[in-house]
Amino acid sequence: MSGNPSGVSFVLPVRNGEQWLDAVIASILVQADGRPMEVLAVEDGSRDRSPEILARYAKQDILRVVPGPRRGVAAAMNEGIRQAAHPIICQVDQDVVLEPGWMTALATALDDPGVAAAQGYYVTPPDGTIWARVMGLDLASSSVAT
Repeated sequence: MSGNPSGVSFVLPVRNGEQWLDAVIASILVQADGRPMEVLAVEDGSRDRSPEILARYAKQDILRVVPGPRRGVAAAMNEGIRQAAHPIICQVDQDVVLEPGWMTALATALDDPGVAAAQGYYVTPPDGTIWARVMGLDLASSSVAT
């Protein structure tokens, strides 16, 4: 981590994600490395228990719930980005569990003035759907090692 680390805003679009929320939020919280950090959960019209789960975390000051525009994940993500307080934005899907150190590695890459964006490595669980496996292959093939 550099001497003057930039703050990080995690944007978590949520719609009917109750089965994953505890795991993804826990994985975001372990990213803390001393720099300023916030978690914005954009609740985009869930019909499951997602709003109650997010409210529980908000009550503990773990995250802030942002009402979503209810126009899909891209619009929800954009709403979270608009409300972000920090210059580094980490967009995390509601069903993605981050490995420890993920944010630090990406934020460190952004210390290089020639780098404008960074992407983490994606591992598809063995029991993932065909769509998850295809997305994992796409992301793995688009990765560039330097």
